[in-house]
Amino acid sequence: MNETAPATRRPKRDTKNLVGLVLAVLMGVCLVYPACFILAPLAAIYHADEGFKRARRTINPEELRSWALQEIKKHAGTNDPDIQASEIPDYIQKLYSGRPEDALALSGAPEQSRVVILWGEWLFSLGS
Repeated sequence: MNETAPATRRPKRDTKNLVGLVLAVLMGVCLVYPACFILAPLAAIYHADEGFKRARRTINPEELRSWALQEIKKHAGTNDPDIQASEIPDYIQKLYSGRPEDALALSGAPEQSRVVILWGEWLFSLGS
């Protein structure tokens, strides 16, 4: 009798599952990554719109106009259009979750004078 040890076989890997997993990951990346570029601007627009709606409900337009005209007069004829954060009324600062990053009083011809308030990439302009 020939007593040789039986050859041990490695278990055959199921490559179908591995290929399916790789394809699923690639498809997920191909779908999710571009969706981020579509959904991010839509989310920003939605939040900006909510801020404008909140502004309509909570801000008195005449009070806002008065403040803007006061800032335009204060900064007219100067080389410093920056409005200090402490000079921005609370009802404007609380429109969004983040405070305004910058505010400017731009003067020129009466129909071109305005106060510009910036929240990140978004711009809110109060023109005359």
